Amino acid sequence: MRLGSAIILGAFALLGHARSESVEGDATAKAETLRAGKKARNVLVGEDLQVRTEDEDYWGRFLQTSMSITAMPTPPPTPPPTPPPTLKPCDIKVTMNCTLVNDGQEADCKATFENEYEGDCDVNVKYCYSVDSVDGVEQTISELTVTHEGEVTMIVPPADAFMVPPVYEWCETKLINVCEGETFKSCVEANATMEGFTEMCEDKDTYEFFTGTPEPTSSPTPP
Repeated sequence: MRLGSAIILGAFALLGHARSESVEGDATAKAETLRAGKKARNVLVGEDLQVRTEDEDYWGRFLQTSMSITAMPTPPPTPPPTPPPTLKPCDIKVTMNCTLVNDGQEADCKATFENEYEGDCDVNVKYCYSVDSVDGVEQTISELTVTHEGEVTMIVPPADAFMVPPVYEWCETKLINVCEGETFKSCVEANATMEGFTEMCEDKDTYEFFTGTPEPTSSPTPP
């Protein structure tokens, strides 16, 4: 009986020891597995952090390079449109004068013959004319006439039209008798056109003087 009990107790002891070693072995294996998993996770986390850091560095350099290449300078502000020039209406100025040329000296006809004149009766007087643009506006002189004592001389046409400015000037000499007590009347007229305007502009100037004693003007008849 004692021997059998001892055998049974020994068997239980061996079985308990085996179970204890098995439990310890399982615990050790689990611990190793946990440590290996943690280590693997740490490795993965470290690698992930390294990859993220490298990605951030890469994209930072990429963005800097991209911005430095594609950045365009700020264009200057667009200036306001230039308003069209204001057209001036055509405007011309016509002048004329008369002078007596004697021994190289010129004297105004009106001032000479309307006072006491003691020279020759038949004299040559010089009429001079000018046509110009007012304010320098370029215009075309299309008609130009001179009238002396009712006799009209067309200068343009038949001559071709011309542009002013520059000023157009010319002179002519006429023989007149200043001892007959006559009044001499002259006139110069010009018409001009300008691009952009349909209406024609005109100007004229007159010159008048008498010789000797002027004819008396009739006074109005009293009522």
